[in-house]
Amino acid sequence: MTSSTFSNISQSSLKYYLFGGVLLIALFTLLSHTLDVREFDLQKIGSWKQCDCQAQASQSVTLDNTLDSSHSSVVPEISDAADATSTPSSVVTEAPESDSALVSTTTEVPSSTEVSSKVNEQIPNIVNFVFVLPEGVTDFPFKFYHYLSMYSANLYWKPDIIYLHTNADEGAIERARNGTVGKWNSRIFNMPNLRVNHHVPPEKSNKGQEITRPEHMSDFVRVEVILEFGGTYIDMDVFALRDIKPLREAGFNAVLGRESGGKLNCGIFMSKPHSKALTLFLEGMHDVFKTKDYAAHCVLPLTVIGERLVAEQGEMLIVDREGFHPVGWDDSQAPKIYEVHENAKSNLEGISQGDPLPDYSPKDYNDWHWLHHDDWDRNFYASYMLHGFRIEIMEISPRFVFSRQSVFSRAVYAAAKAMYEEGLVEIDDSPEG
Repeated sequence: MTSSTFSNISQSSLKYYLFGGVLLIALFTLLSHTLDVREFDLQKIGSWKQCDCQAQASQSVTLDNTLDSSHSSVVPEISDAADATSTPSSVVTEAPESDSALVSTTTEVPSSTEVSSKVNEQIPNIVNFVFVLPEGVTDFPFKFYHYLSMYSANLYWKPDIIYLHTNADEGAIERARNGTVGKWNSRIFNMPNLRVNHHVPPEKSNKGQEITRPEHMSDFVRVEVILEFGGTYIDMDVFALRDIKPLREAGFNAVLGRESGGKLNCGIFMSKPHSKALTLFLEGMHDVFKTKDYAAHCVLPLTVIGERLVAEQGEMLIVDREGFHPVGWDDSQAPKIYEVHENAKSNLEGISQGDPLPDYSPKDYNDWHWLHHDDWDRNFYASYMLHGFRIEIMEISPRFVFSRQSVFSRAVYAAAKAMYEEGLVEIDDSPEG
């Protein structure tokens, strides 16, 4: 083979290599676009080694509810409820003498010293809910399942404060509290320890992208308020099953959970105030918010940040899917937990309003007979919460839960039973109240 021939072959091979390289780059770019990781540059949202975790001060106004001693929680026997811990001084707001009084809770931007001093503190025992009223809607549309979600969290976790962060005005709050717009609204707004925090949701991202849908506004609000107050955020279709104190006191600055498919879900998370994870997450959400795709600005950035921070000691604990989201959101999983199994005997057979409801709490964990259940049923013994995806399209009534003929009703029965024993719900109450 002559040197000329060898040179021609080398040049030809080089062309193929260059073409292959260009093809791989194009393919990688296409995949990145498909996965909605567009322009999500980790370097833009902060250094992983040196993060200035100062949260911007938010403008907040708090309305304290009158505490009604008749709503004291009755803990079912399966509960591992722990004593309430003291609330951080940066969160506690004294209740005003009048329900209509407004109390400013504007938080100052912490110094670097203040942020670092929080490292050894546990995640506050505060529960945060967010509800953004759409434009033109003047009253809360809460149903029985919303109340069951909030009641369950109060029952098992015994929080120092339950926050409802909303853009609703004082008139809407007062109508909800006094019962003029439904029973479940009234039950919610008269819960013990509830504080309504007026929070104006963002209408544009930091890059100027308009945020128009209430559910997307809620995505941003939930991160903003947890950065300020700390504690646990849960969607209003999440149902507590047992105490989360072991997670709050595990020594991590933030706790996230995996969903079906392995990504980290934004519907449940726990954090200390001004944590590194949520500081980066909020910046990342603003950085990538472009589309109407929930995964693009919420699930994907949270997954990247959460998994990256596991390597930093004490920053991140990731709970497996069974812990927070044991049931998936897709058609093959979510609807099945609400299916009524008529072949199963109704728990309400022979029971009228006012009669005691049967107790199904395990009495002895050494007695394995309590594990036995119907073939269609499933247990949630390894779950702290049940994320009830698709529940908004279901008709969830007290009778539906008390009958115990579905997976969902059996999972939340103990909390609903405690609610019944307090006289807060009747068997034939409607889903809408």
